[in-house]
Amino acid sequence: MILGHVDSSSGPAVFFRLKDLGPGDDIWIKREDRVWVRYVVDRIAQIPKSEFPTMPVYGPQDGVTLRLVTCGGAFDDRTLRRQRDRVRDARSVDVEKHSIDEVVVG
Repeated sequence: MILGHVDSSSGPAVFFRLKDLGPGDDIWIKREDRVWVRYVVDRIAQIPKSEFPTMPVYGPQDGVTLRLVTCGGAFDDRTLRRQRDRVRDARSVDVEKHSIDEVVVG
């Protein structure tokens, strides 16, 4: 699981484009041992904060999975928070060994 902000008062943050990920899209993660793991998005959700399912989101998952979570929806000026959370689930489909110079992101 990776949690990140979508934006801040100074502009876009790490998950600003998370809304653009859809089913079938690839996500590459480099592990600490420098091995790259490819995940494929298989589920997307946008959940009202008042209905956030804590245990299903933060609880154990079957298999090798990745879950990305950030805020989303309209910004509420009264609470200074976004009204929804975005969740992207992905499953591991590939593991490859690359040196840092062999992978091009873009």
